[in-house]
Amino acid sequence: IFEMIMGFIVFLLATFYILADADKYLRRGVKLIHKRYRREVVSVASKINQTIGAYIRGLVVLVVIMSVATFIALTVLRVQYAIFLSIATGFLEVFPVVGPIAAATLAILVVFQQSEVAYGFTHMSLAAIVGIVYLSLRLIEDYFVIPNVVGRFVHVHPLVAIFALLVGAQYGGILGLFIALPFAAVLKV
Repeated sequence: IFEMIMGFIVFLLATFYILADADKYLRRGVKLIHKRYRREVVSVASKINQTIGAYIRGLVVLVVIMSVATFIALTVLRVQYAIFLSIATGFLEVFPVVGPIAAATLAILVVFQQSEVAYGFTHMSLAAIVGIVYLSLRLIEDYFVIPNVVGRFVHVHPLVAIFALLVGAQYGGILGLFIALPFAAVLKV
């Protein structure tokens, strides 16, 4: 855990210094490009940068949507720590496959640790309901929210977004899922 924390701190520091000097690096990089192609390369790179920025904004909207939807569902089911679980769920949804499983597992563990369960449910039945809610939210996210919300941010048709996610999962696994949509948007540029 200590090694992971230290690695994350080093990552944050390195990212800060790279971003602080980004303009200098870009100017040097542009000088390496032949003058004949410089304007076109800079134009394409700028469009790619805008697309990646739009993708990140789309992910932020996705986090908010999933956090709110999860909060509503967990509050209705009277699961303890609904606000914490919903925020964690929103952020974990960014990580394909592993994130949603971790979020659902966390919520189910909380259900089993609750002293009281609402609506006359048993701990086991409420845990099953929470699992079904998480699965349903995940399916809605995969087939409606991501293609329509994130896809629109990066100007990719929802059908292309679904296809990109399927191809990314097939050929790249978890990493493929994570980069499929921004890769499709960059290819479009």
